[in-house]
Amino acid sequence: MIAPSAWVEAYLDCLPVSGRVLDLACGQGRHVRLLANGKREVHAVDRDPEALSGLASLPGVQTRRLDLETESWPLAGERFDGIVVTNYLWRPQLDALTGCSKTPASRCQ
Repeated sequence: MIAPSAWVEAYLDCLPVSGRVLDLACGQGRHVRLLANGKREVHAVDRDPEALSGLASLPGVQTRRLDLETESWPLAGERFDGIVVTNYLWRPQLDALTGCSKTPASRCQ
């Protein structure tokens, strides 16, 4: 397992300690495990069912296999208290992604 990103670890306190948190394109879940503190409802999203399979049994974690690179945004209408995304950027849906956040992206500076 790859260690969590030092950047995500440094800014973890910017995320609420409870509520819905999205880990977009989560892969094998290096950040899902970090976020799953028993109080957060972590939504682990990836297109790889094999990567998600190791996360389904973690308490407080919901896994969803979604293709994020489609014309229609698969998370439309959903809102999250925090969003973590690293090493992934699909520019055509960037506005849709930021629209899923309940809080401004500049919450922590």
